[in-house]
Amino acid sequence: MAEKSAPPIVKAAEFLIPERETLLHALDLDLPALREVKEALAADDVKRAATAYIQVFRTKKLHSPLFRDWAQTKRDPARGHKIATGCLEGHLIDGYNVYDVPASGIDWYKAPLFCLPRFPIFPYLLEAAWHTADPRYVRFIIDHSLEYMNAYPIADFAGKNGTMGYVDHYTVGPPTWWCLLPNRLEQWAHALALVRSWDVVTDEELLQILQRMVQEIRFLMTQVQHWVNRRHNVAGFMIRVIAILGDLLSEFAESRDWLARDLGWFVEYVQDAIYPDGLFKELTLGYSSSLVSQTLRALHALSDQVPAAEYRDRSIEMTTAMIGLAKPTGRVPSFGDAFGRALTTVLYGPGISLLHEPWLDALLAVTGGDEAEHPAWMKATASQPGPEPPFLTWPRPGQEVWGGYYAMRSDWSKLASYLMIDGGPWGTTHQHCDRLSFVLTAYGADFITDPCNTLYANNEPGAFISMCNAGFMHNTVTVDGVDEFIRDDTSWQVDKPLDNLWREQEDAVFFAGSFDFRPVKPVRWERRILFAGREYWLLQDVIAGDQDAAAIEQNFQFEEDIEITFDGSITVAAAPNGARLVIKPLGGELTPRLSIGEREPRLTWSTQYQPYPGQPTEFAHGRGWIARVTKSIIPAPAVTYSVQAELPAVLTLAIVPLAPGEEMPRMPRITAETNEKGTTWHLPVGEKTGGDLHWQTSPASCRLWRKESKSG
Repeated sequence: MAEKSAPPIVKAAEFLIPERETLLHALDLDLPALREVKEALAADDVKRAATAYIQVFRTKKLHSPLFRDWAQTKRDPARGHKIATGCLEGHLIDGYNVYDVPASGIDWYKAPLFCLPRFPIFPYLLEAAWHTADPRYVRFIIDHSLEYMNAYPIADFAGKNGTMGYVDHYTVGPPTWWCLLPNRLEQWAHALALVRSWDVVTDEELLQILQRMVQEIRFLMTQVQHWVNRRHNVAGFMIRVIAILGDLLSEFAESRDWLARDLGWFVEYVQDAIYPDGLFKELTLGYSSSLVSQTLRALHALSDQVPAAEYRDRSIEMTTAMIGLAKPTGRVPSFGDAFGRALTTVLYGPGISLLHEPWLDALLAVTGGDEAEHPAWMKATASQPGPEPPFLTWPRPGQEVWGGYYAMRSDWSKLASYLMIDGGPWGTTHQHCDRLSFVLTAYGADFITDPCNTLYANNEPGAFISMCNAGFMHNTVTVDGVDEFIRDDTSWQVDKPLDNLWREQEDAVFFAGSFDFRPVKPVRWERRILFAGREYWLLQDVIAGDQDAAAIEQNFQFEEDIEITFDGSITVAAAPNGARLVIKPLGGELTPRLSIGEREPRLTWSTQYQPYPGQPTEFAHGRGWIARVTKSIIPAPAVTYSVQAELPAVLTLAIVPLAPGEEMPRMPRITAETNEKGTTWHLPVGEKTGGDLHWQTSPASCRLWRKESKSG
């Protein structure tokens, strides 16, 4: 398990700059650009030295590629700026909550804006300032900064670390908090890069802010190693932010030390926080995809210093993993907290170009990196060629599997049939109880989905906040009402490759993994998924253990735009584009039930992290919800198959995607024979394979082979 101790307490001597003269002496006075500053200080003329430094700062050229080149952004005076204008009118947001500033001014301690000290409004204000040339937006940035500094004197940072002072997400967070501090510094850096040249910003105001920034950077530098040790997502963000700050404040002598230490953290983090297969050990895909983007940007910013051997292989694996897991519709699945990002926002072209991987270079040549809507190789038809990745399944054949996400797809088109399943450890943070849950996309439609989560907090009318982390909300199995849970002896990460079954051959892809319900229930669940002919799936759930029978539920959570109908026990899911997905039980007495937005509370075992057996907790709602990291969960259809079965029980379903206009008679004619060895499934596949697949299954085992057609 990752180290969980608290970050170090910071002493005043480690970061405080008590006087302006001390700040100016922290500059590298041997730099030619600072000759006048050096001369003024030698003459004890601190005021002239300060003025000289600010003139250098106002006009210096920024080199980091992570700064926005505003000159390349065409001004649009007619563009609307609702959020920025709202700030001028006293209406603030922080990404979670809203706040109308009273006549007495901002309450920097009790306002319902946890992220207020993160300066989340600055990007909106900068956009408005650039496009309108209205100095009011710039003045708001400066005045807001000075108000913050007055509310939180820097001396009060002494004796604290990045994990002290949290109240809740409806109260202003402490400015030293681990995610607020680097975010604030980044927003300040981007703001100063633009507003430093405006006449409405005085030299004294810039000096005050810069002095505060240097002190806060020093504070931040004491905290980074802790989060690198934790293999936490914020460490990747801190590393990237320090790379930006090292450029903005490059005239300070210590900036070279910041960048040198930052480089060390970057190399350590990429090597230690990432599994050999490229997956972030946190294993939350929303954060993992963001980390890939952060890493590629940090790599670009530090490219003059980073030895190729230190980053190339692991960075290629990280990027390849996100491409391999992405849905054909263009987004990374949302396993765990945070909505999965669009793949094109992950593929930061300048960073990828440093990897010198031919197929990635070819991909970027046609996608335009993060500017494109969808990668070009996710083409609509086979008649539109593109530079495809050199694999269809991920992990690739022969690759060691560590993180436990597996993806199988028919091809690299936007219309591909695709399924991704979670068969790995829980991950170090932000876990949902989604082991063996899966998502499925076909013919350009997202059908079976991950429920994701809402914002952690929201105070707007109509908000319905939920983490959606309960096991029963995912595409998993419950046994006698018990859903997935995390035991006190759980391994959050692994130190060796996983032993799930994962096989690929020309006409089939196969996965098998398991979850143990002990000690709450003396049963074990094995999930098997066979992608037959890369055309359709057989899903088989095996429940076995030390009890005679069990009530079993198999849940399938669909996207909100999917319409569900039943034909007996068969589920037909229809997408707006006319594509359909058919779920057909193959034997047994499975009964489907439709849930959409169940508001009745439901018991769950999955939200407790304590020794088992324990008591379940009451979840605020039932099935039939998804989320998008917005203020409310969204009603969406969930289909749950239920059966009371003797154990061991083997439940097998066919999952068949149908293209728009394709009729139900095109369903494969699956047959089965049962004997003392188990059940042998005869699975017809496409003409190109030259025969049928045979899959023999029993509670204890399964094997697959192909029977050649007579004509073949």
